[in-house]
Amino acid sequence: MTIATIAPTGSAFSTDPFFCLGRADAYDEAAAMPLEAVTAHAELLLDHIGHDASDAQRLYTAGYARRAAELVAEHLATVAAQSEDAQTRLARKQGRETSTLHTRNRTARQNGHTA
Repeated sequence: MTIATIAPTGSAFSTDPFFCLGRADAYDEAAAMPLEAVTAHAELLLDHIGHDASDAQRLYTAGYARRAAELVAEHLATVAAQSEDAQTRLARKQGRETSTLHTRNRTARQNGHTA
């Protein structure tokens, strides 16, 4: 089953049906396949765009690749949030959260500095 996705409003192609079809296919495949397979398929589509490709093929590929890139970004954001949560829980469990070293490093990290 294909679920129509809506391209971001900032996209010049947000109303093109082929662009939206590419995004929808990437969304559907991500539900059934691992993220690595979706990104590999996007790379394959991009590699096979030639100078003789039709506009529809180019737009479909652009939509698919755009959604694949968004899926990777979503995955990385989720992993980062889960990692931060796990580190916080571990710090609480080990009693490090109240230590001065932990507090100094955490404050520096939140301010954008490296400890």
